[in-house]
Amino acid sequence: MENYKEHPNYQELNIDSLFQNAWEIYKRNFGWFFFYSFLVVLLLQYFNSLFMVPYIEDINSIAEDPEKAVSLLKNTSLIVLVTIIGYTLLYLFLTYLLLNPDPEPGETHFSLLGKAIKTHFLPLLGATILSGIIMIFGTVLGLFLLIIGAFAAIVYFGTIFFPIVPLLVIENTNPIDAILRCFRLVHSDLWKIIGWVVVFFIMYLVISLVLGALTMIPFASDFFEIVSNPTSTFESGNFMNNPLQVILSSLVNALILPLMPIFAMLIYLSLKYKEDKENERNEILKQMV
Repeated sequence: MENYKEHPNYQELNIDSLFQNAWEIYKRNFGWFFFYSFLVVLLLQYFNSLFMVPYIEDINSIAEDPEKAVSLLKNTSLIVLVTIIGYTLLYLFLTYLLLNPDPEPGETHFSLLGKAIKTHFLPLLGATILSGIIMIFGTVLGLFLLIIGAFAAIVYFGTIFFPIVPLLVIENTNPIDAILRCFRLVHSDLWKIIGWVVVFFIMYLVISLVLGALTMIPFASDFFEIVSNPTSTFESGNFMNNPLQVILSSLVNALILPLMPIFAMLIYLSLKYKEDKENERNEILKQMV
């Protein structure tokens, strides 16, 4: 979208309109968003399952063979890197679709994906990694204030970086400037945004736990086997490689993952609307003086 002010969700929101608009957007885009989310999550889970057995073997043998630490570090780094790239690409694509609800004639989702990757993927990947490092560092520092400090750091930085994807896409900035902008923009209405983000993540967690529990029903016997003999089950890695379990887990994730970019976009546009109106008022006051 060339002008974000023309977006239908460029408006000031309260918590009721936030959730109402999010639900309308979710219903309107459910089909494609579910499909893209399921495809990416399924591929990531399949990739991770391929490395899970050698990963577990490295953990079990590291005490006898310390050189396995190198292999363990490589596998861990590869899994983390692929996961970050996969989810960053997914969130970027879904956000780009949300910010372009009325594409130009002839534009397809595939062409929009190519445009999003070409223009924004590398800066967003850099911003994602940097914000993750900042959050980890802040959480570690928070541990010095015990659990409460770590929890406060997670809530604070999670709120600050929540709208980073739509911010980077609309403002077309570099990773460092995007992170600094997140601090300035969210701090313009910090406590309200913290409340919104906390409510959203509580809702997200409850839904994921309920749906996750439902997907575990077909594997109740496996669950009790894990509880009764966790060591042998963990060592085998079979509980991570069941195709049906991978598919069901991917379906659950695909149902709720689109909520993340939807809420992030709505919060960013609401903050941007408030910021623009304040700038306009300040400009008018300057002209009057």
